[in-house]
Amino acid sequence: MNKEKLKSIFWDYDIDYTEDDLYKFLIGEKEIKDLNRNQITARLLVSIRWYDLVDIFGMKRLYQFLGDEVLKYIWKKSVKERYKRVRETLHGIL
Repeated sequence: MNKEKLKSIFWDYDIDYTEDDLYKFLIGEKEIKDLNRNQITARLLVSIRWYDLVDIFGMKRLYQFLGDEVLKYIWKKSVKERYKRVRETLHGIL
């Protein structure tokens, strides 16, 4: 798995960035005008399979993605609660 899937979450945005640019944006190493990192990270969590995300970002980075500032953008309560349980589990491991 590589970063190609990252572009898929931007299907409704008119942006001309590479997968590497998007990766750097999501991990906080790059700014992209007019994009909210927490909102896009929430979209990422909902749109891409967990194991693919682990492959792209690693477990420690994904744990960082599971903060309340990101989860508040997930509208479906069951999905939000699932990620809160994942965060609690990872807290005990990492």
